[in-house]
Amino acid sequence: MNKKNIRASLVGGLSGVVFLFGLTIAIMSGQFWLVFLMTLAFSALIGSFSTNDIQANLGGFQGFVFLMGLAVCTVIGWWPWIMVLLGISTVLGTLQGAFAANFASTSETPKVYEEPQKSYQQTYTPYEQGYQQPVPATYKEEEHIYQYPPQALMDYEYPQAQYPQEMPQQQ
Repeated sequence: MNKKNIRASLVGGLSGVVFLFGLTIAIMSGQFWLVFLMTLAFSALIGSFSTNDIQANLGGFQGFVFLMGLAVCTVIGWWPWIMVLLGISTVLGTLQGAFAANFASTSETPKVYEEPQKSYQQTYTPYEQGYQQPVPATYKEEEHIYQYPPQALMDYEYPQAQYPQEMPQQQ
């Protein structure tokens, strides 16, 4: 396990622990919504640091600000502060997009010329031919690769078993 995976699992676990403890405190306290929203805010902030992705970090910060703003709105009253909170969240979202686009353009490595991919064109097979089951040419057993024998390529429009033509008379 590399250092990034260890850090991601530790920080992600810490985020879960913060959420569970905060939920417990919210239930036991008399201020459920205030404590619960603050717990969600801190869990979002801590959880966003479990990755090296700048977009995820900024999204976690935006979630933190929004949820803390909701917690503040529960304390001081909703109107008109919810509109202020929505405006702040919109500005942060716009800055997040601009910052991430700027960060991506400055840290991007130059691209090596790649040949354009050929578009997939499916050949038309009329329905009169029936279903043509694709049959692999080889199969693998353990470490050996074998060719299928020619009789394995069967025509599935005919019965596989040979049935008797007449039943013997029973006496």
